Amino acid sequence: MTARFLCSLSAFGLGYALLGQVPTKCLEIESMLVDPCNSNCSGSNEGENEMFRFITGPNPIALINLVADWNTQNNFLGWVQNATTASVTSQLNATIANCGWLLEPPSGIIPAGRRVLGVTSTNVCITGNSFANLSDTLYVIYQLPGNTFGHFKNHNNGNGITAWPSGTNSFRTFILSVGACADSVMYNEAQLVNQLG
Repeated sequence: MTARFLCSLSAFGLGYALLGQVPTKCLEIESMLVDPCNSNCSGSNEGENEMFRFITGPNPIALINLVADWNTQNNFLGWVQNATTASVTSQLNATIANCGWLLEPPSGIIPAGRRVLGVTSTNVCITGNSFANLSDTLYVIYQLPGNTFGHFKNHNNGNGITAWPSGTNSFRTFILSVGACADSVMYNEAQLVNQLG
């Protein structure tokens, strides 16, 4: 699942340059990676490997002003940018085989009109999250470590294979905000696939 999400990053034309269609509000959530379990890192936790992507609006966003509401038992721990995040970013960049690049926001400020990848921890599993097919530049931000359980609710479809979703409708909302301005994504757990597809 991780590779499919990350490969799709280049399919959306993620340019480093200012985007032609900058959102009119402060930001716009584009996608979320839920259930990022993999066996590449021993002891790796789902909550440390989840990701989401958004575009900043017409104004820069300071990390200190950006707040996430996961709608799970995990509280938002805040964003961090330090020597650890620089090391993680460098390691992730080393997995890129094309001309893409991950870049931390200069001085903790995400420029206007840029695509951003949010990672739910600095303890992300490097070998389980290859960015080999990334062909453009993304800004990358990291939540402080500490939330090991999932930030986004997974499916509720049981453990079997069915021709259609078997879970009951159960809606969740992810909210990303800057002051009074926010964007949200609502999804139905019953529409997410289980590990058997």
